[in-house]
Amino acid sequence: MTRKDWQQAILQPLGVPSLLSRAGERFDALNAAYSLAKGQVQELDLFTATNGDGKIMHGFLSLEWAFIADMDIKSERYRFFGDMRFLIASTLQIFGFGQTSFPGRLRYLVAKDDETLPAKYHDTFSSAEASVKPQFVCLDKEEATGEKSDEWKEMDGPFYMFWSMNVSHAAADALIAPPADISDGYFYLMLVSGESYSRMGLAKLMMGIEDGSHLDVDRVQLIRTRAFTVRASNADDLMCVDGELFPGPEVKIEVHRALGRVLCLPAKNN
Repeated sequence: MTRKDWQQAILQPLGVPSLLSRAGERFDALNAAYSLAKGQVQELDLFTATNGDGKIMHGFLSLEWAFIADMDIKSERYRFFGDMRFLIASTLQIFGFGQTSFPGRLRYLVAKDDETLPAKYHDTFSSAEASVKPQFVCLDKEEATGEKSDEWKEMDGPFYMFWSMNVSHAAADALIAPPADISDGYFYLMLVSGESYSRMGLAKLMMGIEDGSHLDVDRVQLIRTRAFTVRASNADDLMCVDGELFPGPEVKIEVHRALGRVLCLPAKNN
């Protein structure tokens, strides 16, 4: 999406075989033809992540930091265990010698419960403007004024969990942000911060993510926002965008509502 012709370049018939396999989807020619014939276009929010060095990455899934980023990356060494690798890695991280406290700061744009949904990306920018690259609205506005606004809130760590989601599920068995919709224009920050948090609390949290009950665990927060900045105090802390390492220690993210589109079968409740 950094190409000048990004609007044409992203029009690709893509899929992730491992996800399709997990969902029981058969990815053969007949199934593809059926999806094309019966499928509907669904809008999808995309986001732009940038760091202090100007590196840019675009995604649709998540930003991970703190406990969950460490666990995700370290689980790669147990890949031969299949899906069990995440259970093994999280158990070792919690009850072994893994780090659980991560000092840092979060700054996010406040989203009111009764506010209208953000404008769709292509309704905000003209064709000429949108052809350059996905643009920031919220972050550029704050930087242009150079003044702190009540529309933004800051939260100091340490953080124990920081899992920010653009969609509801990180995987088929990981319902991280139940209220999230794939085209609502918001990110959902699932986090635990403040003074000491027990390893048992982290264990309860991880056991609840399959059905979303982790939000009932003490001190777990879910914050809805259109844009945010997270800065780790330790420059060596791992951060991941859509499961891939992304250099920190500071990352800024803004959601572009309905920038993407996918062709898929309609939901069962439609």
